[in-house]
Amino acid sequence: MNRRQVLQAGSCTALAAGAGCLGPIYDFRYRVTGSLSRHVTISSVDTVPDDFPFKYAVDVIAPEITSTQYARLEIETTNRSESTTDTAAPIYKTASATAGTAGILLYDIRAPDAPSTETEPTCSTSENLNWTLEHQGPTTLEPGESMHTEYVIADDPSVRGCFPVGEYQFDGIVSYNDGTDRTIEWELSIQLEDA
Repeated sequence: MNRRQVLQAGSCTALAAGAGCLGPIYDFRYRVTGSLSRHVTISSVDTVPDDFPFKYAVDVIAPEITSTQYARLEIETTNRSESTTDTAAPIYKTASATAGTAGILLYDIRAPDAPSTETEPTCSTSENLNWTLEHQGPTTLEPGESMHTEYVIADDPSVRGCFPVGEYQFDGIVSYNDGTDRTIEWELSIQLEDA
């Protein structure tokens, strides 16, 4: 290998992430920096019809998004009927873009493609988005029994910016079988503000 080939190979290796010699171009505008600081609140939660067998409560259990941690929330599903019923949480994973403004993603932490809450948040490009298509299975709840589903709020890499400030809506569809196969839509709104 002559000197020119060695220099070209070395340059290509050193610039692989930025120049695309060995892989896709990485857009550094989406990297999380030490200055990232967002505060998460719940701005609204849909009510359900009185005759619907489940009620939902939402709690923010980790309200801050920083360069070292994701925000997390929890949805409590309670069977308020007098019979044992199968259900699933109203949301499994979804993008705010499906209900309104694009900007963030909401994942059940059990989803195989959910970001780990043990890692630092990322704001990568859409080429790095790994979105699987599985569905959550039902959970059987006795009368008065509740289940708690934890979620992580992730950046939507298809949108410019990193965890953009704003209000985001998420729609869920809940089905249950009481002999009529009933389905309702349920909406949750999340506010991200500079902290």
